[in-house]
Amino acid sequence: MAIKFNYYDIVRIKTNHPEKNQFNGREGFVLGISEPISNREPGYAVHLEGENGWYFMESELEPTGKKYEGDDYQPAEKNNPT
Repeated sequence: MAIKFNYYDIVRIKTNHPEKNQFNGREGFVLGISEPISNREPGYAVHLEGENGWYFMESELEPTGKKYEGDDYQPAEKNNPT
């Protein structure tokens, strides 16, 4: 199964999951991609402004056709060098 989204794609949340439905309609960008296992759909770690990262299945996301290109996001390892 091919993945639908790539890193930094901006996606819109559309889910029926009771613990995540408060995010419906919000946009975020893809920070991580899990490989699909067998015939299961892939999952994505999505950055939502003001939130810790959230994990969504591919069917819970819609494409926006946009790509995140900002420079204000820095991964934790860049914010807290060791």
